[in-house]
Amino acid sequence: MEEQKKGVAMRITVLNGSPKGVISVTYQFYKYITKKFSKIEFIDFKIAQQIKTIETNKEKFDEIMDSVKKSDAILWITPVYHFTIPGQLKRFIELIFEGNYTNVFEGKYATLITSSIHFYDNMAENYIQGVSEDMGMKYCKGYLAEMQDLTKKDKREILISFFADFLRRTEKRISSSRLFAPINKSNWKFNPEIFEKTEKSNKYKILAIADIEDVNSNLSKMLKVYQSFISNEMEVINLNDLKIKSGCLGCCICSGNNQCSITDDLTEIYQKKIKEADAIIYVSEIRDRYLSAKFKMFFDRSFVNGHAPLYAGKQIQYILSGPISQESNLREEIKARCEVGCINLVDIISDEISDDKKLTQMIKDATENMIYSIENRKVMQTGFYETAGHKIFRDFVFKSRILFSADHRFYRKIKYYDFPNRNIIKIFFINLLYYILKNKNIRKRLNKMIKLGMIMKSEKIVKNVK
Repeated sequence: MEEQKKGVAMRITVLNGSPKGVISVTYQFYKYITKKFSKIEFIDFKIAQQIKTIETNKEKFDEIMDSVKKSDAILWITPVYHFTIPGQLKRFIELIFEGNYTNVFEGKYATLITSSIHFYDNMAENYIQGVSEDMGMKYCKGYLAEMQDLTKKDKREILISFFADFLRRTEKRISSSRLFAPINKSNWKFNPEIFEKTEKSNKYKILAIADIEDVNSNLSKMLKVYQSFISNEMEVINLNDLKIKSGCLGCCICSGNNQCSITDDLTEIYQKKIKEADAIIYVSEIRDRYLSAKFKMFFDRSFVNGHAPLYAGKQIQYILSGPISQESNLREEIKARCEVGCINLVDIISDEISDDKKLTQMIKDATENMIYSIENRKVMQTGFYETAGHKIFRDFVFKSRILFSADHRFYRKIKYYDFPNRNIIKIFFINLLYYILKNKNIRKRLNKMIKLGMIMKSEKIVKNVK
């Protein structure tokens, strides 16, 4: 029988990152905690759902900051969208840093509850922990839930244990180690080396998606240099010039036919421009350990394609302004996004090199690398990220095929359902061998052959090379 844990009398501000507000899976985990720890005073805010109001209404923003200031701890609750938190919550975090409100959070204890299908939810926690530490908070390990965990008794017990420990740490002011080092930013200004513009062809379709607000910024200059050097015409879309109503709302209406419930300027970009492009360049400033919130909302809206790798085979480059070498989680996410999508990551270029000549040359080399990759149809090597992502999506879509029918149809078409237990004949022989090898003498003979057996097929290929 689940017993209620006695909580300490304290106040906790809850920052809800779900665009669905209270009608979300993540919110149910939080509500369950409020029932089990009824002595705690919880004050929750629908951050993602009300982000436009928070962004424009200072009174509303100040209300949240006042609650944080009076609280003992902060509880982030959020679903995982596209490897990390939703773009709406990302925008709220930007507002904190832009308005210099980090001192309000300093010294508070913080933790996180996420819900997802365990698709890189560790990266979402890395981001939240990083920004929490940047605000001066003491972060405690979060609870990364699978969406149905609340329906399982053992998982509920783990949830209760997790939160009881968080309260203990907060009450006793237990020290916590910082996982992510502070980011050292540079104010260096890029003045490109003198260069001649390259003649252009129209052989390929190259698309740049950018978030550029200042035409005199390093980012703007880097993009202009790139445009000048590349030997193919390229289209540039600035997210600031588009009408974007919202990031992903998590409504899943697109799950049946890949049609988004939101109609705005991103609709054509996903339905036409990205699909037709041979290569895509993402151009963004690094803000609080990620790309811009506009970019996050842009990425989130790609969910209109469901869990299908529709952009497989495309070439991708990133042009970034900021210290990418210090952003280990962001680097890993970029690699994971490309691997899972079967997209080739050509380069990541950053202005952190702080040298006009070297950066100009780096950008020139990047354009050459891009054209070479397009011409040779370079493919991203399969690794852990692609393998893990494929298996998670495969299993999830198969068991959720009634809802995600568009994904199901696509997965069947490209033969994505590669379950090891689908081949009855293979299963029979594997089971037969399993029981045969229980014989100690047979197993002993097999052990002598294992090393040679492991290389037998590969060795044959090598020997036949001419």
